[in-house]
Amino acid sequence: MALRSRSAAWPFALIVTAAGLVGCAGAASAPEDIAVAVYQPRTDVAAGRIAITVENLRSEPLEITGARLESPGFAEPMTWPGERTATVPPGRAVDLRVPLVPPDCAADPPVTGTVELTYRKGADDVDARLPLPGGDDRLPALWRQGCLASRVAEVATIGSADFLWTPGVPEAVLVVDIVPTGREGTVRLLEAAGTTLLSPAQEGRAVPSAPLDIAVSASDPPSSLRVPMVPNRCDAHALAEDKVGTRIPLLVETEDGSTGRLVLAASDALRERMYGFFVDACAL
Repeated sequence: MALRSRSAAWPFALIVTAAGLVGCAGAASAPEDIAVAVYQPRTDVAAGRIAITVENLRSEPLEITGARLESPGFAEPMTWPGERTATVPPGRAVDLRVPLVPPDCAADPPVTGTVELTYRKGADDVDARLPLPGGDDRLPALWRQGCLASRVAEVATIGSADFLWTPGVPEAVLVVDIVPTGREGTVRLLEAAGTTLLSPAQEGRAVPSAPLDIAVSASDPPSSLRVPMVPNRCDAHALAEDKVGTRIPLLVETEDGSTGRLVLAASDALRERMYGFFVDACAL
């Protein structure tokens, strides 16, 4: 839970006041002095979470006792796992982190969502449902990413397995393990892309993406893919503030013709190897 001032910038935020909404049980009227936003901080990408931001526009503290995000594109509500209340001072905002749930890939892509907020009013808890406005691109993006990853996983498990480098050598090798499931289906790996820290390399030079053009069938034997990597830029600040620089994206195409980015997560040990290479290659 993180408090913010009212003037703080909300990247990717969608702000909606509660004016004009119908209150749920226990609410006599819509809370016009509360605003909510849904966005995904960079720190929450690897953690698999999204944030519900609640802003207190009233003149007294706001005591939140529950919150959840619902969207027709996801299998179940995303619930704030707070076992205590969150008190928001006047003119401040709080981020309530909620774990992402699996997408409902049989449903249409979500175009909206609803925040259900429970807050204290006198001695009672009051529920308010606050629908998100149109233009929310984060929930549809998360739905597409999740469904693409599910379709790929039906064919094979694909993940970063090792990062090979030698001190003093400015090029490393990302090893990607491919373990087919043995079922049916095919996935094509089109290209590997870079991050804020690392880029694929061709002839020792950083490139935005490197072509792969590898077909993976569910009945194939296990294999490994090796991608040469170099620093994207030698920036000590970028390293210190890194959140997603070790999550290498692959552009993939599934059997139904869908394309998208499959992001390869890195274990703690692998992340440290990537950071070690970046520091060495950039002489930081």
